[in-house]
This record gives sequence, structure tokens and C-alpha cells, in this order.
Amino acid sequence: DSSDSDDSSSSSSSSDDSGERIPEKKANTKPIEVLNKPVSSLIDMNYNQPSSSLETKPKDQSGNPDDTSLVSGLEGLVMAPLKIDKEENTSDGDVDDDSSNWVVLVRHDLSGGLSVTARFLRNSSRKRELLLLGLDPKNAAVVCVQIRFENRRTDGRGIRRIRLMQRKVATNGTIPTTRTAIPQEIDILNSSQISYAMVGLEFAQVSDKDGATLARFDVKCDRSSTSIDIRPPLAELLVGSKMKSSDFDEAMQKLHGIHQRAVSKFDSSSIEGEVSEFYDDLPVKILKASNLTMVGKKKWSNGVCRFVGCLPASNKEVLVRIQCDKKTGSGEVTICCDNAMALSSLLAFLKGVAFE
Repeated sequence: DSSDSDDSSSSSSSSDDSGERIPEKKANTKPIEVLNKPVSSLIDMNYNQPSSSLETKPKDQSGNPDDTSLVSGLEGLVMAPLKIDKEENTSDGDVDDDSSNWVVLVRHDLSGGLSVTARFLRNSSRKRELLLLGLDPKNAAVVCVQIRFENRRTDGRGIRRIRLMQRKVATNGTIPTTRTAIPQEIDILNSSQISYAMVGLEFAQVSDKDGATLARFDVKCDRSSTSIDIRPPLAELLVGSKMKSSDFDEAMQKLHGIHQRAVSKFDSSSIEGEVSEFYDDLPVKILKASNLTMVGKKKWSNGVCRFVGCLPASNKEVLVRIQCDKKTGSGEVTICCDNAMALSSLLAFLKGVAFE
């Protein structure tokens, strides 16, 4: 039958006349190469205060921490915020020292119980977090913002689907963002829980004008939708600088023009609490409210403290000198800068933060 003929034909094709079996030739196949492509989409990872997973820093041959090696292979990954209880200790010494004051973005009484606050990161904390977000910390137009979400509902229920949605900036005279890194959505934030997240903002350019950069978002959840603006003040965008006290005094003497120097006096009537407490806390308030650098090792030297920084666009020096009487609490603030617009805006900002 047909099956017998097929068997005989197959056996004849694999044997010669002597009956010895000839091995069949294998097909010329090439091995399949497997390419491990990097995943560029969002991943779901627990995320807490920024330095919690970076406790050990490898050092290079010179003995200095290598910040780049810490985030090697993690660039551009967006971490999912970690939810924790309010009672837990969430303080991070490095971040608390390298950050501005908290600013309210969303009031809980107007958004169904969701409270949103933010602060700007600086120095090494800013560098570390921007590297994790895939942004260049050397770029003065890049800002790192820490966002704090908190459930303050009074009925004990959770808030679901908390997320940030960026909006376009169509306002003339403002500098928009070119790149942003925003956190993943928070599925649910239970009662008395808080969550921290990082937002990276890269603006098109830097400016010496106060409030020139702007990023807009919608904070959405299952109970509300609130529009917010993140507009870094000029005092926050200042570039850190170092200077000796003798060089500081010499530089101030050169800036004596009417558009180069601004002076404002204050007295004890603008002080809340004890004068001695105000005197001790004043330098700390200035450093917390701005990205200025203190000149010298001591806060006060003969009733005078000095601060220095540089404008982000022109790199012109900003010199701040505060003189205060420890007993009476009266004194004056002097700011020198070869930029009249920046001079007036910085003076008004520092007065509002430290003396009002």
C-alpha cells in the first residue's frame, strides 16, 4: 500500500547499496539573538524620602563620593510614591537641610480633604534626585521639587487615584518647561496617610527676572481637581557661590550706585517673640528661604552676617548684608547687585520671609 512505499522510499534515501546508514544533513540554521532592551516605561517601585535607599556611597580613588555611580542604570526611572502613616518619623536630615520652606499648593478644605505642599531641593539632594530622574543637575534651568500628599479627610475614608497632569503654559512673558518628570499615580491614600514624590522641571532657559519660569499642573483625585502653578522665585534659582569676608566687603564698596544698592531698616516692632531668639534665627531664616551661601564660618560677626549668590542668567553677584542689634532687635538689610530689577525683587522677598 501507500504507507509501505513511503517507508521504503525513506529508508532508501538514508542508506547506500552496502546497507550502511548515511547521516542526514542538518539544516543550516543560525542561533536566534536575544536583545535585552532597556525598559523606558514607568516601573512600580516603592519610594520614600529621597536618601533612604542611598545610605552607602561608593567612593572614587580620590576618596570623594561618586554621585554618578549611585544612579548608574537608574536614569529616567519614575518612582511610585510610598504611602506611610503620619505618626511615622519621615524626617531626612540631608533633605531637610538642603531644601526650602514648605509651600501650600492645594488646601485640604477646598479639595475634598487632599492636602498638597511642596518645597525645592538644593545642593547634593537636588543633584542626587535629578540624576535619578534623568535630568542634568548642572543645568541652572532644572528645578527639583518635592511634593507631599496628605489625606486630611475627617470621615476616616481614603482618597483614590491621586495624580499630577501637566497643563500647557500659554502666558506671554513666561518661560515654559521643555521636559518634566512626574510621579506615578497613587492608587489610594488611606486616612491619616502621607506620601512623598519628586517632580523634575527643566525650563527652556534661565532668567534673572523674578517669577519668569512657570509650570502648571492639575492635581486630580476621585474627589476633586485643582489647578496649581509652580513658579520658582528668583531667590531659589540663585547659584551658590563662595567668598571671603574681606572680598565681600570690597565687592560691596564697588556697588554703591543708586541702581546697585538697596537698603531697608527694621526694628523690634516687626519681631514676634523674644529679641534674642529672633537674632539667633535670622541667618537660618535667610538660608532656608533662599539659595544664598553664608560668608564665613560664624553666623554673626560683630552683629553682622553676610550672604552671597549669583544670578542664574547673567551670573552677576548678589551680596546681602544684615546688621542687627542683639539687645534691641533693630537693624538694616543691604543688598547689592548690578541688576536693578533683581535687586528690588530680592529685597522684597527677603523682607517678607524674615521680617514680616
